[in-house]
Amino acid sequence: MNETAPESPRPRLVVADDHALLSDLLAEALSAEGFDVATCHAPEAVRRHVGERGVPDLLLLDYDFPAPLKPEDVRDYVRLCQGAHVVIFAAHLGLPLVRELLQAGVKGYLPKTMSFPAFLQAIRLVLSGAAYIPEEVVKGQEGDGPVPHLTPTERKVLRHLVQGVSNKEIAAAMALSEPTVK
Repeated sequence: MNETAPESPRPRLVVADDHALLSDLLAEALSAEGFDVATCHAPEAVRRHVGERGVPDLLLLDYDFPAPLKPEDVRDYVRLCQGAHVVIFAAHLGLPLVRELLQAGVKGYLPKTMSFPAFLQAIRLVLSGAAYIPEEVVKGQEGDGPVPHLTPTERKVLRHLVQGVSNKEIAAAMALSEPTVK
């Protein structure tokens, strides 16, 4: 008898943004890509959602939710969603602040200016266990130099990812194995 493996569950995402139109449209687009997405328009709603439905695989957290987050706020969300990937979503954050947020436990920063294909690639990258930092932050164009904990190879991989290049294509271009790229 030929049995097929059970279908893996859809990754669970929570979009936490106080702009209902933006978060609802983003949730709809992500759902169409195979994600199970919930939206929360207030901090209390995130806590309630986690209490009722459990920790999501990824929390996409607006930096201005509803006011600019402090590092201690971010640490609270990371603790609340322990085991989840917490990613900051914002219009523009400089390198010093991105570093602070990474130290607080987030797994990445997604600018609201990125294309949807690049956004999807970044979400999938973070769900695979890697961090995501935009190319301009990796290059250090925001101020005080490149992110120090990334190797030159990791920076090259991130530059490719920001451009929407697949892991397989990156591996071929850089003479690396696909698991190494992931």
